[in-house]
Amino acid sequence: MRSRCNLILEFCNVDIDNKRSYVVPPMKDENLKDYIMKWGSYGLAYLIEALSSRGSVVNDHFLTSLENRNAFVSQIVQDFQEDASVTIEALERLLNTLDEHLEIRDPVRVYEKLHQKVFEECDTLLEEIESQKKQGFQRVRKVVITPTRKLLVVPELLMGNRFLRTLDQTGDLTLRVQFRDDDSRPLKNTKCGNYHINRTVGNALKNGITVAGRLYKYLGSSNSQMRDNGCYFFNMDGSKDVQEEIRKQFGRFDTNNIPKFMSRFGQCFTQARRSGVKLERSQYNTILDVIGGEDLQRKAYTFSDGVGNVSPSYARSLAADFEIPIGCVPSVFQVRFRGIKGILCINPFLDAVKQFVEKYELPEADPKNPVAVDISFRPSQEKFRAPRTDAIEIVKYSSPTPCSLNKPLINIMDQVTAMQNQASHRRLVARVHELFDMQIETLGRTLNEEIKARARLTELPRRIDFNYLSAENGFVLTEEPFFKSLLQCCVKYTLRKVRLKNQVMIPPSLARFAFGVIDETGLLQSGQIFFQATTNIFLKTPGANAQKMIIKGPVFITKNPQIVAGDARMFHAVNLPELHHLVDVVVFPRYGPRPHPDEMAGSDLDGDEYTVVWDQELFFDNNEKPLDFPKPVVDANPDDGKDVNTKMIDFYISYIEQDSIGTIANSFLVTSDLYGIDSEVCISIARKNSLALDFPKTGKPPEKLTRWPQGGLPAEQPDRFPDFMEKDHAPSYVSSSLNGQLYRRAKELDAVLAQSMDLQQSNDIVADKDLIVEGLVNFIDEAIQMHNSYKAALESLLDNYGIAEEAEAFSGAITNCRNRISDRDNDDMSMFNTNFVVERRFSQTFQQYRRKFFEEFGGYENCTVDESGRSNTNLPLEAPEAELNRRYCKEPTLEMKQKASAWYKACYYMANKAKRKFLSFAWIAWDVLAEIKREVHFQKMGSSAPRFTGIPLHCRLHAYIENYAHDRTNKAHFESLKTKVRDWVPYVARYMNTYQGLDELMFMLTAWAMQYDLINVDFRAYHLFSLLILHGLDRFPTRRNDPATEWLEDLTMHRKNDGQKTIKERFGGHGQILLDFFKYLGSRTFKQFRFIGLESAGSDEFLLDTMVAHLSKAAHQTYHHVTFSGHFDYLPQIKADEEPEEDTRRLHEIEPFTIELPARVLKEMGEIAAHLKEKSKVKHLVMRKLKDDYRTNTIRVIVSARGTLESLEKLRELMAIKPNMRVGGNCIIPKANLMADMVYDKIRPKSKGASEATASKFLIDRKKISEIGQARGE
Repeated sequence: MRSRCNLILEFCNVDIDNKRSYVVPPMKDENLKDYIMKWGSYGLAYLIEALSSRGSVVNDHFLTSLENRNAFVSQIVQDFQEDASVTIEALERLLNTLDEHLEIRDPVRVYEKLHQKVFEECDTLLEEIESQKKQGFQRVRKVVITPTRKLLVVPELLMGNRFLRTLDQTGDLTLRVQFRDDDSRPLKNTKCGNYHINRTVGNALKNGITVAGRLYKYLGSSNSQMRDNGCYFFNMDGSKDVQEEIRKQFGRFDTNNIPKFMSRFGQCFTQARRSGVKLERSQYNTILDVIGGEDLQRKAYTFSDGVGNVSPSYARSLAADFEIPIGCVPSVFQVRFRGIKGILCINPFLDAVKQFVEKYELPEADPKNPVAVDISFRPSQEKFRAPRTDAIEIVKYSSPTPCSLNKPLINIMDQVTAMQNQASHRRLVARVHELFDMQIETLGRTLNEEIKARARLTELPRRIDFNYLSAENGFVLTEEPFFKSLLQCCVKYTLRKVRLKNQVMIPPSLARFAFGVIDETGLLQSGQIFFQATTNIFLKTPGANAQKMIIKGPVFITKNPQIVAGDARMFHAVNLPELHHLVDVVVFPRYGPRPHPDEMAGSDLDGDEYTVVWDQELFFDNNEKPLDFPKPVVDANPDDGKDVNTKMIDFYISYIEQDSIGTIANSFLVTSDLYGIDSEVCISIARKNSLALDFPKTGKPPEKLTRWPQGGLPAEQPDRFPDFMEKDHAPSYVSSSLNGQLYRRAKELDAVLAQSMDLQQSNDIVADKDLIVEGLVNFIDEAIQMHNSYKAALESLLDNYGIAEEAEAFSGAITNCRNRISDRDNDDMSMFNTNFVVERRFSQTFQQYRRKFFEEFGGYENCTVDESGRSNTNLPLEAPEAELNRRYCKEPTLEMKQKASAWYKACYYMANKAKRKFLSFAWIAWDVLAEIKREVHFQKMGSSAPRFTGIPLHCRLHAYIENYAHDRTNKAHFESLKTKVRDWVPYVARYMNTYQGLDELMFMLTAWAMQYDLINVDFRAYHLFSLLILHGLDRFPTRRNDPATEWLEDLTMHRKNDGQKTIKERFGGHGQILLDFFKYLGSRTFKQFRFIGLESAGSDEFLLDTMVAHLSKAAHQTYHHVTFSGHFDYLPQIKADEEPEEDTRRLHEIEPFTIELPARVLKEMGEIAAHLKEKSKVKHLVMRKLKDDYRTNTIRVIVSARGTLESLEKLRELMAIKPNMRVGGNCIIPKANLMADMVYDKIRPKSKGASEATASKFLIDRKKISEIGQARGE
């Protein structure tokens, strides 16, 4: 420990004499409780008890004596009397600070500082609260219950639901309760057992919980809330069980089937925005469902399950009420109305009928079910009978949405095409890798190319018009600190999703994600679909005139989550003019033996979204048979209704004990990777998955996954995992599947990006001198004050949601919520998730300070015009936020420029002094800064400044290569290289002498190759020069066929020298050539070459793939280090005269991982560890036996190590095996058990001079191992 941590450590026994105990907490002292409550605010009492719930972190300061306790409570109460809202906000921020930092030396002082900050921004705070109420948001208190504690959390801001709007508009009577294990993860039977679940969940549900003197009892939960172990509790003080009375207010429910009843009642807890557009009884009717075919239980399928119709005129009213820009009317609205759940699809026929009835003044035949209506519901949408109301609730609406592949879908595509046709499989695998390459290349270009960077920034929530900050006006967004942080955050977020979920994006021109609806015209036939998409994916609210594309021909469709081969299917897309009014939704036919949505994982049309792909390279040859498992029969028990609340509690506990959806889905993915997606064991798991999905509605859980082989089948519960699952607690193997290939590529890039971003954390923020205006000192004091106020507001937002960086909140690329337990994102797939709330709150804060900036100049509206330059006289006093964000200051005054410059300078100055940087404040007056930059830029025009290429990285790298070659410490080596090339490699010398600057590039490459130990007996420096020439000529086995990328002319075809040329004046110079060369060497195309002839370069030699494997890997790492970081730390560095040659690379600790070995080799562990340490070059290695498996006569060994990133990666490679369980041998069970022998065979010490028998104490049965075989390489 001393050597590894470089610390002075001592372990000894210490007696701690701590006889003092805590005094009674404030809310448990009746006198103090009455003193707190007499001011009439339950919110104050809640927050005081919340502080006590943080344990010793707080109680060590306040509960050590009555004096400390009473003094702090008195201070809070006194502050509350003076200003209640400020005190409440200060206490909430104190709680967030405690959660963020875990320990605070002086909470009283922190509270006082927070109180002062909140007081200074009181007006802004009140404006924000009022704005949130207008938009339908509500604050609800939340309690997290674990087996050992009850944690009171700061009230959450969430979109209201029907229950809150009806019974608790203030949020004072309701608690959102979440049950968690002590590691903040959901309670699972496999981890904590039924006893702890019953003790933790059962006690709270049956007896209720007391919070700040109030008793709360269980009431219900939405479907997704229950899946996440959450629910609502309601205040039951002064009343006996009133749950039944509350439920009756929301409708008549059938309680014979408790699980289904809970699901129906859960609709009242779904987050949805209540529309201000009334829906009177005469405006809607009920039409028949479309039924046909028969399932396995001889029941007819409902083709229109969950789909209703809405007239275009009413849809326009809903869109306007939702503040969707004029001209945009979504084709689908996901709604809740009374007891109705589902979607409403636009149908022009409704308006046509209304016009016909009105024109001819026709009477309604049935007033209870009129014909001339705005909305037509279907019986399949009505889940329960609810009281009459005129308010419809909107959960979500359709819009252009990109889509991506994921692990389950890639697993299906990989294995189905392999079963159908090897040529199709090769085509699909190559295409997925190509999509991966395109995505990664886009990420790198986003960080360095102005056009790509500007396009990516334009996709972010609109607060700044990045097109206004144009390159023509002198802006370089890739070099500006704030915008660069946004770009890096977006790249980090995308790459993380690729690594963890294999989310490979499909270009929006070839795939979309869309709601599914039914064809109301009846023109589509079975096997056909209609899909029309908005061309511009970034136009989230497209108008009627937005460009669209109608897809025709074969398409590939699936629904998340998919699991078995039949869940992804091929269809034929057709063009029907009668359906042209539907955009960004996929239309399914109403005919056929079975609804097409039901064929895909048993989905329906009540809000399910589908992936639609028309990329021909990803198609199947044919459809696999869809699975159709019989639904469990639920016997209704009328007696259940006698004690509904108790039955609800029993089922809730049973659900948590037996919930296995995630476990089963993961087991299927792992088992199918080992044994094949069509294996018997996978079909068995898929059957249980179907039962698990229905469990919340049927109450019948599936049987547990088998943990031992049964009936000749392997265990369903895996105990070995592929590497892409990242299960370090169990033995893993290198999966040869497409999922495994993509995972390893993404993991390598993720590590590169993480290292690159770490290098920049300590860099100072450098302000743009062009934006510093003379006279800004007049506004600098106010600027610092406003900056501190703005920073405090954003800190509150970030701390409330546990977001790490400002860039994450600004961009919406939130990687994780630290120190938070949240279920917001899963709330019935509502659009009102965490990202939505954070985006709204950030936009409100940004807009508020933008208004404050222009206040002294006559107000925001008077100083700005909308983006089209129209007059602003007709702007309403309460303009929608979206309209305000589209306005800019066209002609700023000198004072405005001075103030904007002061805000900019103050922000960047303060950022360099702070640990947590908030840079967006500098760009609140972005339009004024743009005018300042434009003026300075045009003043510089005509000067001798170099022409901007659009890629600053290339320019900086070009200068770096020149400086490196001509530095005085390298001069002798540089001249020596040129001499050797002229003397020994004439064909390279011809190019070097002809092209000025090529020698500098070759010198950099030589130093780089030596730095990575690439030069050896088989691979010489002139081989690298030959590859460089091939790249310049585009003469590799697979040509790029892009003349723009050829930077050399073939000199072998000319006997005479055509004169001196140069590569320095190329677009991007050395920098672009070197990065393009690294990129090609590290590409999958280059890695697939088995043989590379050098004839085109002038040599008669050739290179094999084994000779360039390390070159390709080093080039890949270097390219991404440079492009992701923008720094050249991984290139050769200019050395000082006396610089010592030593390895200064940082050492890292590997996450401990598990391997499996035969039990008989336990005595060899020491030798094996020493052998691995020597081979991998790690600094420290420990192998410890974890447990024995007597069934297979194997042992589990946990491995810990410390070393450089390269050595740790080498260690994992040495222990990695690539079994292929789907081929060879007759029985898969013994093959699986031989995986331990495969590991041992790979890591055991082998003596070159000794026989195999003496190389190891135990012989390996190679015949058996060969039945598994190492899977073929990637």
